[in-house]
Amino acid sequence: MANRCKGFTIVELIAVLFIFSTLAISALLLAKQRIQLADVNTLQLGIDEAFSVANGFFETHCRDNLNPLVSVSDLESNHGLRRGLLSHSFGSDLTIEVLWGVVPKIAVSTQLNNIGDASLISPTEPSDIVGNRVTWSRLPTSMTDPQMYEHISNLRFFHRGACFQ
Repeated sequence: MANRCKGFTIVELIAVLFIFSTLAISALLLAKQRIQLADVNTLQLGIDEAFSVANGFFETHCRDNLNPLVSVSDLESNHGLRRGLLSHSFGSDLTIEVLWGVVPKIAVSTQLNNIGDASLISPTEPSDIVGNRVTWSRLPTSMTDPQMYEHISNLRFFHRGACFQ
């Protein structure tokens, strides 16, 4: 009998290494996608929160003739904005703005670190992308809720400058 070594051949070892490395790469790609999805969901939560507190700000100040600027500290102290919710992993913190005018709008924007991230976050809702800045805008709830809009229209007709009861 010939003296034969027992073990794996080099081809078998390479095949096993190939299979394990393919599985590891697939797991890493899946984990990266999950992290990106979680980051997008966190950003969407921040955008929704920003619009919600900005609506509260608008309701409070819509009758002011001053059309005040929105400040994060005011939103945190007077309108229930949760601290840290405007931060996200794609770039600078979200900024909130009320654009006063004949048809007021609420705008939430951010400056991105990487322009490629715009394709990830802009589908969350309609947005404007200019350079690295992404801006989402909505009408205040008082303009989009049919019952509230009718009520406010009646108030404006009978009481000039009134926007809420």
